[in-house]
Amino acid sequence: MKVLLVNVTGKTGSTGKIVTDIRDSLLKEGHEAIIAYGHADKVTAPGYYKISKRIEGAISLRLSKLGRCSLKGNTLAFYRLKEIIKAENPDIVHLHCINCHCINVYDTLKYLASRRIKTVITHHAEFFYTGSCPYSYSCSLYSTSECKGCETPQYATGNLFFPNPHKNWKRMFEAVNAFSPDELIFTSVSPWVHERALKSPIVNRYKDVVVLNGLNTEIFKYQQGNRVVNRKFLEIKDYVLHVTPFFDPLDKNDIKGGYFVAELAKRLPQVPFVVISSVSQNCETLPQNVLLWGRTENQQELSQIYSGAQLTLLTSKRETFSMVTAESLCCGTPVIGFKAGGPESIAISKYSDFVDYGDVEILKNVLINNFNKVFDNKKISREASLIYSREKMTGDYITVYNCLLNNIVL
Repeated sequence: MKVLLVNVTGKTGSTGKIVTDIRDSLLKEGHEAIIAYGHADKVTAPGYYKISKRIEGAISLRLSKLGRCSLKGNTLAFYRLKEIIKAENPDIVHLHCINCHCINVYDTLKYLASRRIKTVITHHAEFFYTGSCPYSYSCSLYSTSECKGCETPQYATGNLFFPNPHKNWKRMFEAVNAFSPDELIFTSVSPWVHERALKSPIVNRYKDVVVLNGLNTEIFKYQQGNRVVNRKFLEIKDYVLHVTPFFDPLDKNDIKGGYFVAELAKRLPQVPFVVISSVSQNCETLPQNVLLWGRTENQQELSQIYSGAQLTLLTSKRETFSMVTAESLCCGTPVIGFKAGGPESIAISKYSDFVDYGDVEILKNVLINNFNKVFDNKKISREASLIYSREKMTGDYITVYNCLLNNIVL
């Protein structure tokens, strides 16, 4: 079996790691696997094909602001992908995140359907079944009215001028439904995404199965006795951890919810908060009990920080999965936070507690109630590793591939 995996990033980011793990597992089992990726840093390892350049993605972004459909993306990348498919002749093409102006999504789907190539599409975000929105939040217009009457058309489409979510919905419906039902399977990264997808007329005639994201449980595991020390060599203990790619404590509307971390810290000055973030801004007036760690040096360091925390705090408005939840539980640390869709549907319920989004006072009480509890961290880690390991994820995907190739009903 030969599988072509397509994603925006090469090896970086959460989906980049996921795609790389799938490829490595396929190779170990004697299959062939190659990766086509978009405008990320060039990967020199064999089996990686770069199909999009940053400048091309930037041009597509600017054109979409003026009214061009954002999912038409980079047409040059589509032609490059076609050449790879012709040269490699894969048995299966597995599409992951191919938005973000990476490629012309519609042309890609229609081409795969016309060639009758067995295809797997993973819902890491929601745009395949909403037609536009990567996150549709509480909106259900994609399932009831083909996105007619959208109240946030500019957000949905990324177009500053002439936004038309309904037109995008129709485009996606036409592209997806070019496939026959026995040549396309969707996978959802959480039960919450699965339920949302089943409501969409764009995709609901096709099989959709849940395959949870996986991670390296040899790294993300409970590490007893490790001291957690910041870069000023001050030992930290009994802290609440918040992990995010972007942290802004002043922006109430930021999807990752940094504002709520600061609010909790103000109301609980006796509790230390540690924030891991790649990018931070507007942090000049942070409460003194919030330590900005910055970016971790590697995953091993991140695992140690998870293991040393009393709780991990998730304040996102929307997540389709939540790698933070999976990583924290694999490191033996319980999770609390707001209901964001994916997290509460994939978390181990006895080691997590989620409240309605934005209810800081209730979340504060949950934090207080859980902060001094004694948990069996090793047990949490063992249970989580069985659910979120990359071995389980890749095994589930290989099952999907085999069923699709052999017309076996999942």
